[in-house]
Parts: sequence; structure tokens; C-alpha cells
Amino acid sequence: MDACYQIDDTSQIISPGMIIFKDLLEDNLRKMIELVGDPSRLRPHCKTHKMREIIQLELSLGIKKHKAATFAEAEMLADTGVKDI
Repeated sequence: MDACYQIDDTSQIISPGMIIFKDLLEDNLRKMIELVGDPSRLRPHCKTHKMREIIQLELSLGIKKHKAATFAEAEMLADTGVKDI
């Protein structure tokens, strides 16, 4: 297993749950932006993670457009500050 995915103490992890490696996520977002040339060309979908923190990270990196599949997701995006849904 890659050392960056190593979790030493799993006793504090609530299950079921989603583990996010923030540094890796941010690195992947930066690579996507580099690949497409401009964050305005990205429109990520929030249906998988449904997390304000990830939306805030995307906004901080200049990703301003997002997709939603439900009214609840669209509401969460709007409440987080997304203007283009």
C-alpha cells in the first residue's frame, strides 16, 4: 500500500464513512486545472461527496461552476456560495 494512504489508528474512524486525504484531493484538483488550462472550464458534480468543505476548496482554487442532481444538492451549493449551478 502507498504510504500516503496509510492510516495508523482506525479506532477513531466512524463507520461507515468517507476518508478524504485533503492534500491529495487538492493536488488532484490543481492537476485538473492545469490539464484544462483554466478553472472556468471545469464544472464538477457534487453528487458523490455532498460536502461543503470540498466545494469551499474548489471555490478557493477558482472553480466557480458546479453541477447538482437534486434540489438538496443545489441548495447546498448555493448555501456554500456557488453562483453558477
